[in-house]
Amino acid sequence: VQTFVPSRSQVRAQRRCADVTMRVQRPTMCAETWDLYQRYVRHQHPDTPLDETPEKVIEWLYKPVVDTYEVTYYHLADRLVAVSILDVCQSSVSGVYHFFDPAEHKRSLGVFSVLAEIEWAKQLGIPYYYLGYWIEGAPTMHYKANYGPHEVLREGRWQSP
Repeated sequence: VQTFVPSRSQVRAQRRCADVTMRVQRPTMCAETWDLYQRYVRHQHPDTPLDETPEKVIEWLYKPVVDTYEVTYYHLADRLVAVSILDVCQSSVSGVYHFFDPAEHKRSLGVFSVLAEIEWAKQLGIPYYYLGYWIEGAPTMHYKANYGPHEVLREGRWQSP
């Protein structure tokens, strides 16, 4: 967290979201969050079965295993545009899942949320922010390589790229 420096494109994404505010709270699935999640899944993962219920999503994402937080992002403080689920420990913040309003895709809300969450970890004095595993060749995970410093598992050892 302390050594992270955003790229120019990440800073531009941050500027595009200057009117977005971040709220950190305990996980609470509400109708507004459920609606946003459904729109996101239909757009980003059209092959995902839509027979999921709020109860199934709560069990999957919102049932805390450690200190779990829901970070909500609001446009002009009144319209939900993105949600992150984070696991927080003494030494790390781990991004569990992020979903956003597909109509706002040009804002790069995912990039904005990572930058905001890194800054939040810095304010709390938490030294590490994890985006989870990156699997080379997996298109949906490619963005994770754009954040550094990071480590890569090669031949059973964690190494800097």
